[in-house]
Amino acid sequence: MATKLTKPVTRETEVMVRTHKGSRNLIVTLQGDCISLKPKGLRDVEILTLKEAFEIAQISRVRGK
Repeated sequence: MATKLTKPVTRETEVMVRTHKGSRNLIVTLQGDCISLKPKGLRDVEILTLKEAFEIAQISRVRGK
């Protein structure tokens, strides 16, 4: 059984992303119905609804990526 998401949860991942300032770890935040993706130490943030993230994952799976 999963725990209900009642407050924001932020984690630093081991995933490295390339930015204009070099490679950075990815910071992930789950809040409400959204997921935020942000390179560590930068202000740049990408926000997706969980529905959008799920649909992107489905499309990627169908395409074989």
